[in-house]
Amino acid sequence: MRGVEMGGPDSDIARMKKGKKGPFIAVAVIVALGALGAGGYALYGKLAPKPSPSKAYGALWGCMVGPPLDEGESLESRFRSITAALGDAKGDWPKRCEDELTAFYQTLGSDPKSSGVKEVMDLELKCTTQCSADSLVGKLGQLHDVVTSAGIKPEGAADVKDVPARLAGKPLKADAFKDIVPGTAALQGMTKLGADKTALLYRDQVGTLYGCEIDPDGDRPIRCGPLTLPIKKPAAARLVENKSKLLIVGVTEMGNSVEETKRGVFDAWTGQQTDDVPEDVVAASDRPRLPASEGVWVDAELEGTKVKLARAPNGVLRLDRGSDPPRFVMDDSDHDGPGTGDPIAFVGKKRAVILFRAKHGVAALFVSGSGETKPGE
Repeated sequence: MRGVEMGGPDSDIARMKKGKKGPFIAVAVIVALGALGAGGYALYGKLAPKPSPSKAYGALWGCMVGPPLDEGESLESRFRSITAALGDAKGDWPKRCEDELTAFYQTLGSDPKSSGVKEVMDLELKCTTQCSADSLVGKLGQLHDVVTSAGIKPEGAADVKDVPARLAGKPLKADAFKDIVPGTAALQGMTKLGADKTALLYRDQVGTLYGCEIDPDGDRPIRCGPLTLPIKKPAAARLVENKSKLLIVGVTEMGNSVEETKRGVFDAWTGQQTDDVPEDVVAASDRPRLPASEGVWVDAELEGTKVKLARAPNGVLRLDRGSDPPRFVMDDSDHDGPGTGDPIAFVGKKRAVILFRAKHGVAALFVSGSGETKPGE
């Protein structure tokens, strides 16, 4: 058996010297080129410009909450608007924003300001392992404060296309509402005045009586004011039923017996006594039946269009009208809205009037068939 001739005429080394390259040379070239290509790609990856933190943050902001905040709009209000608009139909939001969240995290450098942002993201959003967009829902306000302090702005947020749904409109604030009946007033009576109007009688803690007329479709939907009547026992005053005017029946002079006690019927607005015989009129109950307090305030057809006014689960008062985008009417009292205790809705053909107990008195909200919502006066 012949051994291998390392330097013989038929050896690979000999062929190399004669310029005859074997197959392994081609393989070596391919490997070398592959290594060069991989190194070049890695080098390009290192040299390729990353998006700036502001642009990356703009993409994240747009994905999470949409365009930049309007003047006077808070981030909390925007989030509550989104939550009320989405309801249970959240789809893949905010999960779809995790790529943008991670991309922003990766743009942060080692400078002191960026380090502060990274620290918050590591602690609150678990970005050391995998950034969580679900956690960001409750932490975006905190992150935004730190990001703003670092001089990072949400550039390009207005250009993001795939944004979450939110309610249209600017919510009414508590200070937009005036008390139509001031102070802590108890509802002492309610009755109809013909087919369209409703009369209400309130009494405050010092015994002052207040009358109200509610006419949803009238030129003056609400008329309320203090009553000046010669009635000795305001707590016993009653509305008169089955009349077209707001009349009050009450005691005008206390006697030693029922027979000696005098009563009268009065026009609430003029204070003048009428010709009605007190014993012949029907007095309204001092415990008016109120509708059960529930999330839906109005669900009716106004001016030929279906209108629904209801509380979202997060406390936002939302208006849905026909095919219009749902609107943000006002928030609850914990989020700059008025208190809305014991809401009572009076629904006409073109307008609804809702009375509610606000912080300092009774207030009102008008809702028209056109979708307009405004405080009642």
